Amino acid sequence: MQGAALITRGRLVLGMAVVIVAAVPLLPANPAWPLDTPEARATLKHISRLRVRVDVDAPGMESVGITGDRLQADTESRLRQSGIALADPNLPTAPVLWVIVTTDKVPELDLYAASVKVALFQYVRLPRDWEIGAPAATWELEAVGSLPTKDLSEIRSWVQDFVDRFISAYLEQNPKH
Repeated sequence: MQGAALITRGRLVLGMAVVIVAAVPLLPANPAWPLDTPEARATLKHISRLRVRVDVDAPGMESVGITGDRLQADTESRLRQSGIALADPNLPTAPVLWVIVTTDKVPELDLYAASVKVALFQYVRLPRDWEIGAPAATWELEAVGSLPTKDLSEIRSWVQDFVDRFISAYLEQNPKH
């Protein structure tokens, strides 16, 4: 009987931890895992063109404008407006600015858990053996948290904020003369 009581208390503690974590708001101004350091920004030098890829796993978000096509168009438009050239989407060697949005409804609450990530992937080679290479994120911003159902349209603003921060980092490394 004592073991059953421990399991019940353990589940209660876990359930409370999930609710507490779910209540933490997503703060795009302070991403949880930034890779926007001077070293990461330096990897943006001399990129002449890039591709954009958007992946959205956000069921039910279409009504607030959270779709792959909408975010793709927004991102490409912002890049073009800033003077960043886009590569042919089928050019496999061009760096990729990858936008990833994931949401999940927290059934017990009027909240959604959300993850927003914007990362630049480039093909890199290992210094110890130049014949070994792979795509890797060389610059990224990511935030996770939750938001009330009534504020779901904010996810689009967070994506735009991260893309704008990428543009700023890119232009810092590739100033127009």
